[in-house]
Amino acid sequence: MKQTVFFGLILLLGLSACRAQPTPAPTAAPTVIPDPFRPTAPEAVRDELFDQVGFFLTNPVYRDSLSSSGAVVSTLGLPLISSGKVERHQSGEITLYLVDAYVLSKDQNAYRIWVAVGAEKGAEAYFPILNPDASAEDRLTWLQTTFYRGRIFSLYAPPSMASPNQVNFNGAPEDFPAWYRDLAIEQQEKHQSYLKRLLTWSLQEVPSDWILAGWMVSLYSDDKSLTLSGETSE
Repeated sequence: MKQTVFFGLILLLGLSACRAQPTPAPTAAPTVIPDPFRPTAPEAVRDELFDQVGFFLTNPVYRDSLSSSGAVVSTLGLPLISSGKVERHQSGEITLYLVDAYVLSKDQNAYRIWVAVGAEKGAEAYFPILNPDASAEDRLTWLQTTFYRGRIFSLYAPPSMASPNQVNFNGAPEDFPAWYRDLAIEQQEKHQSYLKRLLTWSLQEVPSDWILAGWMVSLYSDDKSLTLSGETSE
């Protein structure tokens, strides 16, 4: 009988101890800090880019060219390679159409940079390259088809906009919207030090929020396109 009472007391004490245990506080989710810089291309893709278009690094971005009249004029011309990723991005009231592009650097890396190839604000739109038959609803699809993976295209600034260290957006064509010019100037001023490196093929990193906006765009022919390995999206 004494043993039964003894074990009963032990059981009750054990149950009381279990009830007295405080409920553990929920574990807070770890804070995810976004990377301030964009990733470089994977090693396999980098090697393919340098093997196929490494000669780009021998061509100055700011250079003299001959105009149709034979006069010597200064221009900016920057060849890039599409990663195949094209998407919309909202910047205040402006919708930007962005191409994720590879750009080579003398440090033997291939960097990724966002390039604006068109913009909309309300009913206004500006696309330096776009099929005129593409409706507003079809613009993204057309651009995704055009800027497929491995497609080479060029950003350029005509003589009225070209200077050694930046683009002079005040010299843009008459059809260049003021709201897009202001956005392009804001991006350029915010990332001026990176732009100077870009124009000398000497990038060492690319800020995640940097968008090359306001440049003119031209496409290389399809037969110049590159064959690139796939890669995991960011």
